[in-house]
Amino acid sequence: MSSEAKPLIEWRLPDMTLAVERIDVQAEIERLVARVSGPVLQIGSKASILDRQAKWRSRFPGVQFVGLDLGAGANVDAVGDISGSLPSLRRALPVPQFGFIICAHVLEHVRQPWLAAKNIAHLLKPGGHAFITVPWVQGFHGYPDDYWRMSFQGVRSLFDDFSFESEFYSGAAETVGYRLLRDGKAEHSLATLSNEGDLFQLMIEPMPAQPIIEGQPGNKLEMSRLYMPACSVNLFARKAGGR
Repeated sequence: MSSEAKPLIEWRLPDMTLAVERIDVQAEIERLVARVSGPVLQIGSKASILDRQAKWRSRFPGVQFVGLDLGAGANVDAVGDISGSLPSLRRALPVPQFGFIICAHVLEHVRQPWLAAKNIAHLLKPGGHAFITVPWVQGFHGYPDDYWRMSFQGVRSLFDDFSFESEFYSGAAETVGYRLLRDGKAEHSLATLSNEGDLFQLMIEPMPAQPIIEGQPGNKLEMSRLYMPACSVNLFARKAGGR
């Protein structure tokens, strides 16, 4: 993965040049999905705040698109648990494998995400692609419960047999995103991610007086001088095999 855009920030360190690239999240997704093939499976497809308009389905007119969720509802074609048994999933789904699988804002709600990842790998065709989004920083949100926050390495560790073709941070509104570059190439490794705090983490006034909290909606509690904005990690991966 290399970048042609001009970096937003750049440092020349003794062992590397580290840079940050700002991206348009929706434009990046459109660029990535242009290379995928069907059928398409969206896991956690029930219409929600993040996908109220079924935006994923609308990207694939004329392509077989299957929405899978734990319960029936708008934008749901099949009911099943992605962390359940593979035979039960195959019975629920109209085709045995998919060319593209979307798993956005799902794994944090799965009690055993490693089982979900194993099923995703089985349901993806050789050479197929997957798009995975998981919050890295976010408040509790139970759909139906909330178990995990994951780093880039955490997601990669669930999908050992996948190769990752694009990775980036995104904000809660999924409009602005960032990726880290090492010597001009996208890289989210121990070496580059050690700078994450300098890029995103805020230090506010010492306790007990934290004026920034005053006037905020709800009852905000003073707890720490360090705050990170809500953000997710996004990874576009390919399964080995195929052409």
